[in-house]
Amino acid sequence: MCSLRSAPRVPEGASGARIVAFMSRVPAEQRREQLIEATIDLAIREGLVAASVRRIADEANVSLGVVHYCFSSKEALLNAVAESFATPILGPVAKAIEQSQGFETTIRKAFQTFWEVTQGDPGRQLLSYELAAWSIRGDGEAARVLYQTYQDVIESFVTQGMGITGTEALSSRTLARMVLALTDGISLAWLVDRDDQATQAVLDAFVAVMVTVVRESEKLGWVTLRDKALETPSDETSQDDAGDDAAGDEDDGANQAGAGQKGGMACGPGKAVGQPRHEQTEEGHRPHQRGRDRYQHRDQRQRCEHHPVEPQPQRDRRRTAQRHHIEAGCKP
Repeated sequence: MCSLRSAPRVPEGASGARIVAFMSRVPAEQRREQLIEATIDLAIREGLVAASVRRIADEANVSLGVVHYCFSSKEALLNAVAESFATPILGPVAKAIEQSQGFETTIRKAFQTFWEVTQGDPGRQLLSYELAAWSIRGDGEAARVLYQTYQDVIESFVTQGMGITGTEALSSRTLARMVLALTDGISLAWLVDRDDQATQAVLDAFVAVMVTVVRESEKLGWVTLRDKALETPSDETSQDDAGDDAAGDEDDGANQAGAGQKGGMACGPGKAVGQPRHEQTEEGHRPHQRGRDRYQHRDQRQRCEHHPVEPQPQRDRRRTAQRHHIEAGCKP
């Protein structure tokens, strides 16, 4: 079996029988793959406009007859190019997803791998735009094949790799189109300005946005996650923080004299239930709003040395005493 570069060249005027005899040395499917790779190599190096059938034949070291035997037209050849174009770009992404654990980690790793592949082979990414633009000016078949392939692969990443199942409200196909639209825009912008730092910032921001979209959609019932193993560590941390907040609320209701807290301290003798905790600021101690809301009566406040009780007018004290009698069911 001969290779592409070492294959003997068929004479230009060879008959159909001689071409068939030559093609029998190499399986037709393998020859098609070799012509596709030759087309991609030539187009990446010199642009799609340089990829004429004759130049492709020269690149593959075969005759025009072999090219026409494998593909009925240049359009058929470029359609085949579009079908195989996504594999070198999305193949490494698939491997990164398989090796990642956790929902947010998987998304971040997928985008980061795509970005690294794009940086390593910018000519292939540029060729995808050339191929799509060239096709749209014609019958558009190559562009449809190219983007259909991208969407199919990305959708499999969403459903199988990340474990996201969509609904009519937000389908997995819609998520795949969102991802494709963003990566297309990011890549094109980077090909123009080659600003690595700005591109990385956009990718990081979109990862955060996508995670939020999926989380909120899950709460609304628009999507479901495959299992809890895909939950992010940050979610567990949030649950722990929520438990800590609840415990802190109970502690705020009990007054322990002289008990210091990080960033604040308990004030006063600490005998009244609901006494506020004070936090240290540049201006001094300041009661927490939550503690202030728990005051029941003005005359029950216990103040620290930084917040002495202001003297009340006699009339206010008398009204307070009357209110206490009424609440207690006593006659004034």
